[in-house]
Amino acid sequence: MATPAVGRILVGIGPSGRNSAALEYAAAEAKRRGCGVHLVLVIHPRWPGPDGMVELKLVGQDLVRVDTDLLMACEQWLVDRSDGDLRVTTKVVHGAPTKALVHAARNAGLVVLQHHRMAREHHLPTMSITNAVASRSAAPVVAVPDDWHEDGAGDLPVVAAVVDAETSRGVATHALEAARRSGSDLHVTRAWSYATDLEVEDPIFSSSSADDWEACLTERLTSGLGGLLAGEPTVASRTDVVHGQPAYVLVEASRHARLVVIGRHRPMMPVGSHLGPVTRSVLTHAHCPVLVVDASAAGPDADPEPV
Repeated sequence: MATPAVGRILVGIGPSGRNSAALEYAAAEAKRRGCGVHLVLVIHPRWPGPDGMVELKLVGQDLVRVDTDLLMACEQWLVDRSDGDLRVTTKVVHGAPTKALVHAARNAGLVVLQHHRMAREHHLPTMSITNAVASRSAAPVVAVPDDWHEDGAGDLPVVAAVVDAETSRGVATHALEAARRSGSDLHVTRAWSYATDLEVEDPIFSSSSADDWEACLTERLTSGLGGLLAGEPTVASRTDVVHGQPAYVLVEASRHARLVVIGRHRPMMPVGSHLGPVTRSVLTHAHCPVLVVDASAAGPDADPEPV
């Protein structure tokens, strides 16, 4: 059944059949949010000739494509897992995967994609559908590693990757909401290093010790985000200022987290990747799901800007 996925969780189904981690995450998140799940399978148009055979399967008296049969299997998995309490809709679209998923996500509350976590340290792959959708979707995007198991998250915290209280307010807001829904603690994490903070024009940075600079960053984050965090008293939060390359610090933090929330900025050009190197690296190597949101947006209830 294909209906508009307004406010629902949109899950991009990959033709490889490796979708269990994304489905597991989507089922748990839908329960936390009290919403439905919309499954989308993107199929490249192919000419059914000798060089582009389309696999068909007889279901009852109808011939169906094998890949659409996979979509029905994913739908049934979600229904069975939720004992029928989860509303699941499906849709098959044709076209380039990135463009089709971004279009389908216009009215979604969240996009869930599964990806294969790269084994090589700090390798930045190109031509990634996950990265491309995360940079352009109007809705926040969760990238779920294919070895993730939602049932094993337990009491792990949510990690918010911030820079400062002003430019990372959207990240902190989304992370706080995610922690509230899952009943988790919130770790507000600011990574810094002399290499990555060279452009900081603050005189304290150039004239103080590392301990003084970390104390300064902690005080500023605590002060700037204190009102926001105090507004959700059910969530226990702490601020971690860690010396190290941001990508490395966040990937290490993901080993002991249920979710890492990281920011993106609105793309200014029509093509190419618009995620920063830290966000792309964390998406690729994180051990837990990574939620990519607009860095300075007001939060989950803010109206998305057109892409």
